[in-house]
Order: sequence, then structure tokens, then C-alpha cells
Amino acid sequence: MTSPAHTLLRRRLPATAVAVVAAWAAGLVLLAAPASAAASVLFVDQGNPACSDTGSGTQTKPYCTIVKAAVVAIGGQTVQVAAGTYTGTASFGHSGDPGNPITVVAGPGVVVDGAAKAFSISAKNHIVIQGFTIRNTTSYGIYVFGANDITLRGNQVSTAGQPVDGLTRPGIYVNSSTSVHVLGNTVDHNTDSGIVVTNESTGVEVSGNTAVANARGYTRAAAGIDIRGGSGITVDGNVAHDNEDSGINLTTTQGNTIAGNVVYANGDHGIDDRDSPNSAIVGNTVVRNVTAGINLEGTTGSSGCTLANNVSVDNGINSPRTSSNIRVDALSISGTTIDRDLVYLSAGTIQFIWGKTGYTSLTAFRTANPTQEQHGLQANPRFAGTTDFHLLAGSPAIDSADSGAPGQLNPDAFGTARVDDPATTNTGSGPRPFDDRGAYEFRP
Repeated sequence: MTSPAHTLLRRRLPATAVAVVAAWAAGLVLLAAPASAAASVLFVDQGNPACSDTGSGTQTKPYCTIVKAAVVAIGGQTVQVAAGTYTGTASFGHSGDPGNPITVVAGPGVVVDGAAKAFSISAKNHIVIQGFTIRNTTSYGIYVFGANDITLRGNQVSTAGQPVDGLTRPGIYVNSSTSVHVLGNTVDHNTDSGIVVTNESTGVEVSGNTAVANARGYTRAAAGIDIRGGSGITVDGNVAHDNEDSGINLTTTQGNTIAGNVVYANGDHGIDDRDSPNSAIVGNTVVRNVTAGINLEGTTGSSGCTLANNVSVDNGINSPRTSSNIRVDALSISGTTIDRDLVYLSAGTIQFIWGKTGYTSLTAFRTANPTQEQHGLQANPRFAGTTDFHLLAGSPAIDSADSGAPGQLNPDAFGTARVDDPATTNTGSGPRPFDDRGAYEFRP
């Protein structure tokens, strides 16, 4: 089965990049431009006996290392890397140009293994890194600092850092940067969070990634996706499961959109919004996380948030810490609205925590807080399987969402168009009264 991240990757891949990847998959290569002009393609092939880092990176005399190609590449050039296991940190000598980035593309069978970092993009702009398998870095797998217009697409980053205090590292780390697009990557088994965005980064898009089994090991701290500071960040269409801490974590950030994610079986919350006001948390599917499924809290609170169209199921059952499918602490209530969420527990008792009060049912919660969850549902969502959260026919989540909620996706985050199920009466609202709750749109 094609993974949700790969489906989203195909949707987002520009036609030029698709052509390059298809050519590699077919065993083809692109010819270099004439020597009188700057080559449009630089070649890296350590398996070619003629390779040399003192050459010009042509097809007949390619560079031996990605490190060399990154130093010399300029705007508009594509670096094509042939099969092999490479090492060394590729740090860029130049920025690309607006509309003409430096693009570094891995062919089939390319692995970067054991480097300090595989790629380091510091104070450089307009760069694309695509299709690499990166593992066993002693530091971050991919590091972006003080950069603008960077795209990280379709990479797999695993086992970054060491599970020792002071040596843990995230797979992908975006620091103090703008307009960074983290698309369709897999980040797994790293010794800190899978993806980190931090230090006033803005306009960052984290979309279609899969974050699995990231853990420090000696303390509960590693999230699947960890947003620490900044604003205007979009986190959509990701799948985050079996991470040591929360699936998606927001800390001291604001004005972000968390939409259409599938978040399950994480060691703390599903989605944890801490001291991060004015977030829109919309249309997510959040299942079987250890503590609260969707959690708003903090020392200053996460006020002014919007929760809508989420499906939150079996979270916090027998939790050693906080139970409930949805929790909003006392400092996060002001200006926060929640509506059209679907909650369900197959065991346990706490559906909602609002302030300091826990509620065992939607009815009890709505009676005490009549302006909240006026269109909420407490019902079995009818999932397709234990880890397949597509909706089955007859699900109460079908045709019942608010399509006008801030951040509501059309199509859904995995490319499925919003459709009106003829077997279900529309009870939704907004411009399309037939959107479904949760991350997946039902296809009749």
C-alpha cells in the first residue's frame, strides 16, 4: 500500500523534479551542457573509476563526493548523485537564486552513512534536498540555520545522534529560518525528535511526513514533530506514531495551523499545545496516545485556540499522568473554542477536561459549558482497522464537519477530494456541508 506521506509527496512534486527522478529510475542520465556555459547538471558517482573532486563534475568525469558538489553548485544547477554509500557533511558554498534553486537529487540506492551531518545549510537560500537515505549521523541528519526558501523532500533520516545525555539529535533540525518546506520525509529512530522547528522560524511547512519511534531512551522527551518557537507554521498531513513523547508538540509558538494529521500510540499527548496561543487544530485523527489526545496547557496558557472537526479516540486510558480525549487547562480557556469534534472511549472514563474539571461524557461537558461543542459527537467513529483510521460506511464522522473551520483542508491532506456520501444526510456546515471529521475523507 502506498503510504500517506508518499501520496502527498507525489502531489507536491514539481514536474521538473518528477522528470529527474523518473530518469534515474529508468537508468537514464541527463547530458551536461556544453563546456562554454555553466553546466545545468553536476554529477556525483563515487563508483565511477574516473571520478575526481578536482574535476568539473561532468558525466564522464563526475565528482567523487557530495561534499565537493555542494561547495561548487550554483543557482539553477542540479546535482545528481549516483548509487553508493557516501559520508562527509555537505555544506553549501553558494545560495541558489529565486526560482532557480540548487537542487541535490539522490538516484536509487544512495545512502549517506556515518557523517557528522549529512547536509548543513547555514545562511544559504533557495536549496532543494531530495530523495536521500541518511543514517547514523553523529549530529543532525539535515541541519538548516538562518536560511530562506529551503525544500527538504522525500528523504529518510534515521538514527541521528546517540541515546546519551548531551549527544541526542533530531533527524531534521530547522533553526531561525523562513519559508522552509519539509515535505514527505520519513524520520524514524532518531535519538531526539524526528523533526524540530525552532528559534523564531516563520512560514515553515511540515507536510506529509512520517515520524516513527523517535526516542532518547533514557528520558521521555523526543516527539515526532516538535515546534519550539516561531509563528505561522503549518503542520498538515503527517503521520506520527510510537514516538517517545507527544506525536506533535508545540511550545512557546503562536498562530500555527495543525490540520489533517494522523497521530497515534505516542508516549505522551497526541497533539500537545503548550504556551502556544491562537493555534488552529482542525481535522486531525488522534488515537490511543498515553495521555490527553489533544492538550492545551502551559504556564501562560494556550488561549485563543480553535479546535474543530477532530476525531479523538481512546486517549489517556489508564494513563499514569493526564487522561481525556481533549483537555484545555484553566490558562487556555480564554478565547478558545471547540466544536464538531468526535470523541469516543472503549474503556476509561474522561472524555474532556475543561479547566480543572473532568467530564465523563459530552452531554455532561456541554451542560456545564453550553457554548462549547454544540455540534460535538460522542460515538464510535468506525475505523477500518486498529492502525488504519479511514472511515467505514456509516461512520458518524461522515458529512458532519465544518468546512469553514480555519485550516480545514480541501482536498484532505492525503489528496482525497471532499465528496458527498449519498447514503449519509449532510449535517455539516460551511461552504461544503459534507466534509468529514478527522484526517480522512470517506470515499463511498
